Amino acid sequence: MTLARGMVLDGAVIPGTEIVLRDPNAWWSWELPADRPDLRLRRHKIDVDGKHWTAGPSRMGERAAAKVVAAMKARKRPGTTDPMDVSVTFVVSSDGLIFQTARYGTVHMGRRVNLRSVGTEHTWPGTEEQAHELGEHPEVIERTVRGNRVRVAVPDPRMVAASVELSRLLTDPAVQAATHGFLALPRTTARTSIPTTGGACEHWQYPGTTKVDCGGLLLDALRSAGWR
Repeated sequence: MTLARGMVLDGAVIPGTEIVLRDPNAWWSWELPADRPDLRLRRHKIDVDGKHWTAGPSRMGERAAAKVVAAMKARKRPGTTDPMDVSVTFVVSSDGLIFQTARYGTVHMGRRVNLRSVGTEHTWPGTEEQAHELGEHPEVIERTVRGNRVRVAVPDPRMVAASVELSRLLTDPAVQAATHGFLALPRTTARTSIPTTGGACEHWQYPGTTKVDCGGLLLDALRSAGWR
């Protein structure tokens, strides 16, 4: 399979981002009517980096993003046959590949933040319970999420390293300059709820959500890499 390389957030491919892959089979396009409900035309600069886990198999290789995107496009609203409006900007595979999957605003966290954020799905079962249901038996660590103890499946270190590298690219001054101010992510992390000043966060930090993504582990990795 031949995949395109480089991140596209505001027009042309951004120099220095060749580690990011683009697969036409793993893409939400404004030109496709079926994809439009999953996308939002931005009115704001991007200043929030939202991180999620798929709660699915630890997908690997060049088909990882295509499988994630297909599964997301097939989701239905609970109790109906109506498509669920959901999308994401990036996918990180368990073996450390980074894919861009949309260039517009995506529906991944909540109305107050979707227009000003990128969202990244990590191909990771998430909890011990979900991993066991999928036939995986990873190492487990206990974390506290919104006051609750959660047994989190420890992710593949290649995925964590790729997630940190993607965040590094998104906060790189040269990359941001190439978007003419459209990308304005600070190298900071949220401690509790999503910060009004921007930065990296996980889905569980969005007010009112029941999600536990990603148990704080990805933010810990960013702090170890120098994020405030």
